[in-house]
Amino acid sequence: MIKTVIFDMDGLLIDSEILSYEMYSNVIGQYGYAWTREQYAAMCCGKTFAQNVKELISTYHLPLREEEVLENLKKEGYEKICHVKLKPGARELISYLKEKGITVVLGTSSNEERTHRPLDPHQLYEEFDHMAFGSEVRYGKPAPDIFLKAAEKAGSLPQQCLVLEDSDAGIVAALSAGMPVICVPDMKKPDPGLEKQCEAICESLFEVCELLKREN
Repeated sequence: MIKTVIFDMDGLLIDSEILSYEMYSNVIGQYGYAWTREQYAAMCCGKTFAQNVKELISTYHLPLREEEVLENLKKEGYEKICHVKLKPGARELISYLKEKGITVVLGTSSNEERTHRPLDPHQLYEEFDHMAFGSEVRYGKPAPDIFLKAAEKAGSLPQQCLVLEDSDAGIVAALSAGMPVICVPDMKKPDPGLEKQCEAICESLFEVCELLKREN
C-alpha cells in the first residue's frame, strides 16, 4: 500500500526545464555548439547544477572554470525561476493526496533556497509534509540517495513510496531505491528500457490523479 508520494520538482512539478535548457545552451553557444532539447534532456534533466556544469565543460572541452560557470548559472537561474508556472494538475493532485491521508514529499536535486523561489509564489512550499534536497545527500540522481532520504523523512519504507518523475535519471534513481515510479515526460519520453519498468507513463499530473483515484 502506498503511504507516501515523492514528487520531483524541475520538469515534473514546475515548468523549469526549458529555462535550464536555454541557460546551458547559451553557455555552449558562445563556443559554437548547439544541441536539441532531447540532447539536453538526456544529459542534464534530473541532475544538479554542479553535475551538469562539470559534464558540459568536459563534453565540449570548454575553456571555463567550473566554479565561475556554476556561480553565473545559479545567479541567473535564481532570478528567473520565481516566474515559472506550475505544471497542469499539480495543485489538484497534491490536494487529492492530502485528502486521502497520503504523505506528500518533495525530492529534488535543488537546494532549499532554489526550492523556495519557484514554489512560494504559488503558495505550494508549505503543502509538502517533508522535503529532501540535493544538498542533503552525497550523490545526486541517478543514484537513489535523494529518494531514500525522502522516504526516511516520511518514515516510510521504500516499497511504501511512489515516485513521480519526468527524467531518465530520476526514474533510474527511483528504481534503484526500490520504489515504484510513474513518469510524466517533460522534454523527452523515457528510454524504452526504462519505460517498461515504470508503473505508468502519464501525459500530465491530472492523468496521474485520475489513475490514483481509480486504483483507490
